[in-house]
Amino acid sequence: IPVKLPFFSLTFWYWNIKAYFWTILIIMKRNWYKYLFIILTVCVIGFIWWNSSQNGEESSDISQGVLYEIMQLFARIGVSTDITEHIVRKLAHFTEFTALGMLLSIDTALFLKKMKQYIWVPFFVGLLVALVDETIQLFPIGRSSKVTDVWLDFSGVIFGTIILLVLRQIYLFKLRKTLK
Repeated sequence: IPVKLPFFSLTFWYWNIKAYFWTILIIMKRNWYKYLFIILTVCVIGFIWWNSSQNGEESSDISQGVLYEIMQLFARIGVSTDITEHIVRKLAHFTEFTALGMLLSIDTALFLKKMKQYIWVPFFVGLLVALVDETIQLFPIGRSSKVTDVWLDFSGVIFGTIILLVLRQIYLFKLRKTLK
């Protein structure tokens, strides 16, 4: 005879949460890698938006730290360069969104299977993330939003998607070659 536990008891919640997580694990067991890429994508979006929520001084400190490390690296290999904080910031934007474009393309390929038919999905989501990113930058003190940054971010998404499409074509070419 099953015992009915009261809704407000800890035992009731413990068993329901445990059953919920086991159900999720069973579903994810077969396609765990799909969910791993979704989690990575959400983490990259969170990282992008967290960086945008920093005030001007904190953001500048981070950029200057990266700039210092880049200058040290170039000094070690004997290369003289005039990289500015502005260039570091723009490269950071482009790099973050290139990674996002790659992950969005992987997610699209894994969940929708027809990448060519749904090529607009990573572009649309990437543009949406870029717009939200620049909107977030309106609020912290010492930060501003620029339309050119949205274009730079979106070009990073396009570049990441192109990289993934090229890598996919190379893989398919080699796969077909080995099957013949």
